[in-house]
Amino acid sequence: GRPAIDHLDGAAILAAAAGDLTTHLWAQVYLAELGVHRRGLGTEVEALGLPSLEIAWLLGAAQRENDPGLLARAESRSQGIDLPIHLRRRLLRSTGDTEAAVALEKRVASRLPFGSLRRHFTALVRSGS
Repeated sequence: GRPAIDHLDGAAILAAAAGDLTTHLWAQVYLAELGVHRRGLGTEVEALGLPSLEIAWLLGAAQRENDPGLLARAESRSQGIDLPIHLRRRLLRSTGDTEAAVALEKRVASRLPFGSLRRHFTALVRSGS
C-alpha cells in the first residue's frame, strides 16, 4: 500500500544520502515488488554481488514478468547459499517445492520458545505472509 511505498522510498533516499548502497538497493527491490520499479535496478543489484539481494530481485522480477528463466536463475544462484528463511521459503514456494517449504516452516515453528508464538507464526505462514 501507499504507506509502505512512502516508508520504503524514504528509506531508499536516506540510505543513498548516507552512501549505504546495500540498504538503498534492498529498499528499491521491495519498492519494485510493490509496483514502483526503477530501470536498471537489476544491473545495480547484480553488480553489488550480494546473493540474498540478487535472489530477492530475481524472485520479484520473475513474478512481475512471469518469466520462468528468471526463476531458474534465482534457483541456480541459491545453490550453496545460506539464505534468510523468508527468502528460502519464498524460493521453495515459487519453484513449486511445497513439501520442502512446509518442512522448513515446521522446523522454524518447532524452534520457537512459546506455544503462542508458534501458533502466531503458523497462522502467518498459512495466511501467505
